[in-house]
Amino acid sequence: MLLIVGTGPWVLPLQRALEEKGCRVWSVPTLEEAKTLLLQYHPRVAIVSETVSGSDGVTALYVLRRLAPTLSCIFVAASEDPALERKVRQIGVILFVHGKSADQILARFPFSRIVHS
Repeated sequence: MLLIVGTGPWVLPLQRALEEKGCRVWSVPTLEEAKTLLLQYHPRVAIVSETVSGSDGVTALYVLRRLAPTLSCIFVAASEDPALERKVRQIGVILFVHGKSADQILARFPFSRIVHS
């Protein structure tokens, strides 16, 4: 199971693409909803957006990793930002993906790594 946390125009297309590849995907806009699903369903992978309703992506990433230290996390940002990438890598992301549209995100997304994790 995968958990997508945050908002953005890429969320629904990414969710649909992952579901078409056989993944079970939950998508929530807020950190509170993400925490509930994380503790209830124990997903293997979380895809965290830079934009999270009521919070921000870095905070959401930090909280999720504290609740589930073995959770594999991917961080999605609108643009390439080396300082932000360093920050989220220190928290423990396995991948930093950037793009402003669903097509850009999907082009950089490691489907084979995610589907088989």
